[in-house]
Amino acid sequence: MRCPVCGRPLKTEYVRKRLPHFGDALIITVFCEHCGYKNSGVIYLESKEPKVLEILVSEKNLGRIVVVGPRASLEIPELEIRRDPGPFSEGEVTTVEGIINKFLRWLSVFERGFPEEREKLERIRAALREASQGKREVVLRIEDPDGLSKFLEEVQENSV
Repeated sequence: MRCPVCGRPLKTEYVRKRLPHFGDALIITVFCEHCGYKNSGVIYLESKEPKVLEILVSEKNLGRIVVVGPRASLEIPELEIRRDPGPFSEGEVTTVEGIINKFLRWLSVFERGFPEEREKLERIRAALREASQGKREVVLRIEDPDGLSKFLEEVQENSV
């Protein structure tokens, strides 16, 4: 394999690691010793029983930590919005508020391709903003075929 920047041969490293919340994974890194190009990917080696999780998004749990598996779908049924993972999706650890904010960013991208849906998307955007401020309750649904997703404790801020 050749470097996409300088065309020289790439080196490849494989490292097996145990990742918190995701289990055993193979981390693959390709890099160029000449120009410094680097790219990594993760292959998750563990899976569990498929699961569906739901949480009521409210002011009290916006800070709740969410582990989202790499093949998990995210949905807010009452707003009729859903995000299915793509072929290069990766797992992540975020918060309930973080997921709501991601939906807001995805709407902006989606809107560019469908300007005729602008009015409907603006209603969804307004509802998401209210949810991100704890002013509107919605259900966040996670469907994970690998069973890696879960809700953890709320983020605790350090007091000095």
